[in-house]
Amino acid sequence: MSDDVERIGWRRGLEDLRLTGNRSTLAVLDLPALLELRVPHASGPCYAALTALDERRATLDIGGTPTTIDTGLLDLFWFGQAHVLWRDFEGLGMTFGLGARGAHVTRLQGLLRRTGLYGGESTGEFDPTTVAAVIDFQRSRLLIPDARVGRLTRIVLYAAAGGYPRPRLAGGTS
Repeated sequence: MSDDVERIGWRRGLEDLRLTGNRSTLAVLDLPALLELRVPHASGPCYAALTALDERRATLDIGGTPTTIDTGLLDLFWFGQAHVLWRDFEGLGMTFGLGARGAHVTRLQGLLRRTGLYGGESTGEFDPTTVAAVIDFQRSRLLIPDARVGRLTRIVLYAAAGGYPRPRLAGGTS
């Protein structure tokens, strides 16, 4: 199943983030996800698309039928395995951090400026000012503050910066 999800995403210009997390992780990412469910008497994992989520309810698309359930019920069948398809809008590429240089760092600095956390120049160098802005951003979004710009940081940064068309779990698109 994992290879199928990755292949489907690739054909649509999306990346597949294979994730082990919890509802809080999904809420921070705020993107629909394909959940791997453990259902009694099933011979293997079952899959459902999570299309909406709040503190009390989750909406799953099961075989094309939207089904809203209490989050407590979701917790009984979902053990944290999920796929999140997402787009690297600015083409930031692989994980990077202190010492990186180039156009991808310039684009990162622009994104951080749009969130209000970076006031420096767009130098294209991942310098101490950029490190501080990345750590501040990660802390503000309850991500691990490691000053590395990986997939989780990029997904949440694109949402915070705004201006990118993306589906949301919290309702609608942004």
